[in-house]
Amino acid sequence: MDSYFVIFCNPDGETCVIQHTRDELLHRLSTNYYGTRECFDSLPGEHPTDWNLRKPDGTLLIIKGKIVVPAEKEVQPVFEVE
Repeated sequence: MDSYFVIFCNPDGETCVIQHTRDELLHRLSTNYYGTRECFDSLPGEHPTDWNLRKPDGTLLIIKGKIVVPAEKEVQPVFEVE
């Protein structure tokens, strides 16, 4: 099952990430849980002002996917000679 990650920047410049199921996300969007925010259609810049904080509620970035954790892999040394 896919998760949806809602990312937004609050007025203090802090970045918030909240994970939802599809149904949870649709419910929160339909009940204005996040206010009247618009949604980005691409990645914003890194500065808080790139998150449209001038708008009343700011802007959301919603990403569908899953959290991945890299697995450590033991590697044998590789030697090379001329």
